[in-house]
Amino acid sequence: LGTQVRRAVVELLGKCIELQPKYAERYYAAIVDRITDVGLSVRKCVLNILRECTQSPHFHKKQEALVRIMLRIRDSEPSIQEAVTQIFADRWVSISSSAAVYVP
Repeated sequence: LGTQVRRAVVELLGKCIELQPKYAERYYAAIVDRITDVGLSVRKCVLNILRECTQSPHFHKKQEALVRIMLRIRDSEPSIQEAVTQIFADRWVSISSSAAVYVP
């Protein structure tokens, strides 16, 4: 299959998950298999879907997904490396902001 077809399939699975988050775990294996796809656009799409999944409190494969995302820091494409860095930077800022306690 061509890159555009693989990306379209991954995007379709992402839309299904967006509309029905309960499908995240059902389609997780199919999505995460494409994280090493030869197509740059496919890998970026997978990263975006996994980022969204890991933000859901109901997603039970969060740690595994974060490890898969983290491993892409070694991707040969700088834009993937930047996307991974941004995903974790956003998570850390979000976590530290929600953990901040106001002390008068």
